[in-house]
Amino acid sequence: MAQLAVHDKAAHNQQFEQFFPMITRASSDDRNFVKKAVNWALRQIGKRNQYLNRCTVKLAEDISDASIQRQPGGLPLMH
Repeated sequence: MAQLAVHDKAAHNQQFEQFFPMITRASSDDRNFVKKAVNWALRQIGKRNQYLNRCTVKLAEDISDASIQRQPGGLPLMH
């Protein structure tokens, strides 16, 4: 996903929007490399244009809200 965002300058917004459900599902995975891949994909897709930037920021906020709700008591864990 991230590589497509970086290297395929002719790719259309819809090609990236189809990745959003997969990114959302992967965002709850506890494996560190999966978390990094989600982050990388969102960052690179969001750099393509303003529309995709708004979409990825909204998606990241939704993922963050869902993550907080999954925590015991609905509060973010402190590290």
